[in-house]
Amino acid sequence: MHHTRQKNRPDDCGRRMRFITALPGRAVRMPLVLYVCAGLLLTCGAMANAQPGQMYAQDNYDDYAQMRGPIHEAFAEPISYDPVPGPLAPVAPPEPISEVPPDYRPTGGNVDWIPGYWAWDDDINDYLWVSGIWRDIPPGREWISGYWMRSDGGFRWIPGFWSGVNLNQTLYLPEPPASIENGPNYATAPSPDYIWVSGSWIWTNQRYAWQPGHWVPGRQDWIWVPAHYVWTPRGYVFVNGYWDYDVDRRGILFAPARFQRDVYRRPNFRYSPRIVVDLRSLTDHLFLRPNHYHYYFGDYFDQRYVNRGYRPWFTARASQKVYDPIYAHRRWVNRNDREWDNHLRRDFDYRRNNVSARPARTWSEQRNYSRNRDRNSQGGLKAFIGKTLTQIVNRKHDRHDFNRIDDEQRRDLSRRRDDVDRIRSARQNVEGRTDGKPDRRYRTRTVPAHGPDYKSPIKSKPTGELDTGHQPPAKPDQPKVDDSVKPRRRIVTKQQPRDKKSDDDKKHDDHKRENDRKRDKKH
Repeated sequence: MHHTRQKNRPDDCGRRMRFITALPGRAVRMPLVLYVCAGLLLTCGAMANAQPGQMYAQDNYDDYAQMRGPIHEAFAEPISYDPVPGPLAPVAPPEPISEVPPDYRPTGGNVDWIPGYWAWDDDINDYLWVSGIWRDIPPGREWISGYWMRSDGGFRWIPGFWSGVNLNQTLYLPEPPASIENGPNYATAPSPDYIWVSGSWIWTNQRYAWQPGHWVPGRQDWIWVPAHYVWTPRGYVFVNGYWDYDVDRRGILFAPARFQRDVYRRPNFRYSPRIVVDLRSLTDHLFLRPNHYHYYFGDYFDQRYVNRGYRPWFTARASQKVYDPIYAHRRWVNRNDREWDNHLRRDFDYRRNNVSARPARTWSEQRNYSRNRDRNSQGGLKAFIGKTLTQIVNRKHDRHDFNRIDDEQRRDLSRRRDDVDRIRSARQNVEGRTDGKPDRRYRTRTVPAHGPDYKSPIKSKPTGELDTGHQPPAKPDQPKVDDSVKPRRRIVTKQQPRDKKSDDDKKHDDHKRENDRKRDKKH
C-alpha cells in the first residue's frame, strides 16, 4: 500500500520552526534561521490553503521523455496473421508508476484516458514506461488492458485488445491453423477506391473455416481493422473487424519515458506526460516489430535493428506475417500518386544512409539541437518528432480542440489506474495458473474455454449517441467462409528469452549507459 509522507503537513510547521530556532548545543546564526523560518511559513501557508485537487502538482520530468520507442498498443497495433507468445524479458517489471493525466484533453464525449505500462526495451536492457494516452475510443469497442505474466525463463507481456462492447463472456479458442493469407491481387480490385482486407480463420460449427481476404470501400477518415486473434496463456481471443479513426483523429500520443529506479521510487512520485509525438510526421519514422505486437517510432534506421526484427512500416505490403492497417489506409489515401511507395523508400534509405537526417533519440537531444541548429553545420536536417502539449494545444489548423481539465476530472481520470489494475488482475486469474505457468492446453484443446466479461470502463458510447463525425460507416459485407480449405497445423519455433546482440551492439549500449549516468549526475 502507498503511504503518504507526513513530514510537510501544515500542522507540523510550528514544531519544525521551534526545532530550528533551538538546536541543542549549537550556535545558530539568526539571519539564517529567519530565512529558513520564512520559507517554511510560505510553504506551510500554501499547503494549508491548497485545494485538494491542487495536490496533483507534478515535477518536470520532460528530460526523461524518449523520442523513440513502442507506441501504446491501445493507440495502434499491427495485425499478426499467426500470433504466438511474445518474447521474454529476463527480469520482472516494476510496479506501475503513479501517472496523472495532463492538463489538457481533446474535446469530445468519446475521449478517454488510457494509462501507460512498462515495456521491455532490449536496446537498453531495461524497462521503458509507455506513457498513457488520450484516445478517441473506436465506436462499439472497449479496451481490455494487457498485463505482465511470469513464464518459464522470464516475464512475458500479454497484449491488450479492443473487444466488442456488451459481450456476455470472453471465448478462449483453440489455436487457429496457419494463415494462408497471401496478400492482394490488385488486378481483382473493383476500382482504385477499394482497400484490401486480409483473410482469417473463423471458428464456426466447432471447427475453423477460412474466410478469404476481400476488398472494402476506403473511407477518408476511417481505417478498417480486420478480424484477427490475440494470443493469451489460456487460448486465442477472436477480435472481429471494426472501423477505427484515422491515426490523426485518434487522440494524443505521448512519448515514452525512461526513468531510473531512484526516480520513480521517490516518495510521492507522480508523473504527468507533457511531451507529445507529432502525428503529422509519424509515418516518417514508423516501424513494425511483429513478434512484439507493437509499432515503434523514432530512430531505428540502423542496419543492426533489422536483425532484431524492426521493419519499416511500408514493408507490410510484401509481408506474409503481418497486416498493417495504417499502411493499407495511407496507400489508399495516396492511390493517385504512383510514386508514393517509391517516395517512402527513398526517404527511408536517405535516413538510413545519413545519420544527421535521423530524428533525435531523446527530448533533451531534440531540444538542444533545436536551440543550436542555427550554428549547426548540418543545416537543420534532423527530423523533429516531439512537441510539448502546449505547442499542440496552441497549434492552428489542428484536427483537435482542447479543454483544460479541472481537479475533479483529474481525480476521476486518475482512477483509471485502478480500473486497469482490476482488469489485469481478472485476466491473470482467468488466463494463468497460480504457479505462474501458462495453460498450454490451448494448442491441443478442440473446444473453447469460457471467460467472463471484463466490464472495462474504457468503452465507447452507444453509436447513436456519437456526434455525426464520429459515427462509423456501415460495416462492409463479409465473404462466406470456404469450408473446402483444409487447415494445416502451425510450425512452432522455440523462442529466445531475449534478443541476442552483437559485440558492437553491446558496446553501443555501454556507451549509452555511460551518457545516461553523466546526464543523471548533471541533473
